Amino acid sequence: MDSSKAANWLQIIGNLGLIIGLVLVAVQIKQNNDLAKAQLLSDGWLAAMQRQTALFGESPAASVARASFTPDQLTDEDLAVLDAVFRSQWVLGLRLTTLDASGYGFFPAEDFAEVLAWELDNPYGQAWFSEAPTPTDNSAIRDLVAQRFAELGPAVGSGNLEIFREIRAHISEHHPED
Repeated sequence: MDSSKAANWLQIIGNLGLIIGLVLVAVQIKQNNDLAKAQLLSDGWLAAMQRQTALFGESPAASVARASFTPDQLTDEDLAVLDAVFRSQWVLGLRLTTLDASGYGFFPAEDFAEVLAWELDNPYGQAWFSEAPTPTDNSAIRDLVAQRFAELGPAVGSGNLEIFREIRAHISEHHPED
């Protein structure tokens, strides 16, 4: 009788172990599916960013500089390049928030909004943010950027210009031409 009780208990323990093992396998499969989904979403957003960066042309820095220093001299090409630059950044925000929502985020939306607000801190960037249709809505990023602009107040549109002037003055002061 004692041996049959022991055998029954061993059988119960073995079955519980089997059930626990199956639950762990199911959890691991779900985690792998979630990770695969996050990877596919990330790859899709990355492909969209690459399409936009292909439109940057040979000298996107010149377009960005004109947007900050001489926005009245922007050409149609500059406008197309700037649109591609800003859309690329917007898609990056979508990618980051999608990963964050999937539990695989590494860059908080607030920090990204701060970077995006800095990049849009010129007259064209302000107009783009206000008027351009974005590839898909990202209200979290849009609200954070709008909040950052509200915090900046009347300085919006001049922050980059002031920073660039300070950098230029620093270079002139510390590295005068011979």
